[in-house]
Amino acid sequence: MNTDFRLKSGHAFEILKGEDMLVVEPLIHPEQSTLFLLCDGHGGAAAAEFVSNNLAPLLQSRFPERLPSSDKAAGALEFDEFAGMVRAAVCDALILLEQRWRSEFYFKTGNVAGTMPATTR
Repeated sequence: MNTDFRLKSGHAFEILKGEDMLVVEPLIHPEQSTLFLLCDGHGGAAAAEFVSNNLAPLLQSRFPERLPSSDKAAGALEFDEFAGMVRAAVCDALILLEQRWRSEFYFKTGNVAGTMPATTR
């Protein structure tokens, strides 16, 4: 069974059920990475749309530029450092996203819950 999967499209955006949105977006850093983002806009689509439009650029500017080495001797330590950098990038981006949300929309509409895996080849 062939399990090789490659996403050929450059960007996907789909409104699922009025206030839910799915975004699939390739990332420049780290190379050959893809962001999958599912937003559930509780109380309205504006929150999900805000997150889907703003989160990827915030992450992109904070993610490490390269993947960890696949060399087994250096790989474990380098992977741990890489994972810590990704975790910090996600936290920083989400904090900034919330600050932007509060300044622009907080009292106007609902909130959002999301699931966000980023994968690499």
